[in-house]
Amino acid sequence: MNTREILKGFFIAIAANVLAVIFYYLIAWFFAATGLFDGFPELWRIMQNAFVYLMLGIGFSQVLHIIPIALWLRRRGRIERMKGLLIGAALTALVCGGCFILAFPSIFNYLIVR
Repeated sequence: MNTREILKGFFIAIAANVLAVIFYYLIAWFFAATGLFDGFPELWRIMQNAFVYLMLGIGFSQVLHIIPIALWLRRRGRIERMKGLLIGAALTALVCGGCFILAFPSIFNYLIVR
């Protein structure tokens, strides 16, 4: 077992999750700055809620970006790095998922009830 390759995969997972949160934030900011949905307040609220859930629930939404990276690493024969990637993804899902579940009532009150 190559520990260095596993650590590389772990840090790839962490970097991918950080980039995903930044990407979700930038998309939400773009929609807000351009006023694309100004004529559709209900649609804007739905989009805003979706991006907040994606950012705060990164443990759940990482399926969109971690699975393709894992498949790519497996296809290239980097099994140890893929194991580290999956360990990082599991750790992120556990930590962020738990925090999301604890914070969900206040998020729900802020986004849905307002």
